[in-house]
Amino acid sequence: MDYYSLLNLNKDADQKHIKAQYHAALLRLHPDKRKTESPVDIALIKHAYTVLSTPELRAKYDAELAHRPNPRPAQIVSLEDFDDTSGTDDGPWTYPCRCSGTFTITADLMEHGIHLVACHSCSEAIWVGFELAE
Repeated sequence: MDYYSLLNLNKDADQKHIKAQYHAALLRLHPDKRKTESPVDIALIKHAYTVLSTPELRAKYDAELAHRPNPRPAQIVSLEDFDDTSGTDDGPWTYPCRCSGTFTITADLMEHGIHLVACHSCSEAIWVGFELAE
C-alpha cells in the first residue's frame, strides 16, 4: 500500500497538506458517513498519516518506497462486468478475483473519482472503468 496514494498526496507534500488530506480521507471513508462498508481500513489511514507526518518515519518510508519494484499495471475492468450485489442499481458492485476473493466498488467511491480498488483477500488491484452520470 502506497501511503501517498491512500491520502491522495504528492511525495513532496508539506505537513499542512498531509493533515488536510488525512482529514479529507477520514471524512470520505468513515463508516458513519457511508451507506456501505468501507473497503479501506480506517486504521490504515491513521497509520499512513502517522508515518507521513513524522519526519523520521517518513524518511524511512520514502527510502523503502524507493527500493520497491515498480508495480505492474492494474487490469482494467468495466463497471458493466461487475455484479450489483444489492439488486437496487445503487451498489455495491463486486467482481471476482483470481484468488477467489472479490473486488468491491461503491457509489461513494465512484463519486470521489476512485477507480483503483483492491481485492479483499489478496494484494491484487484493478482499475474500474466507469463514467459518472450527470
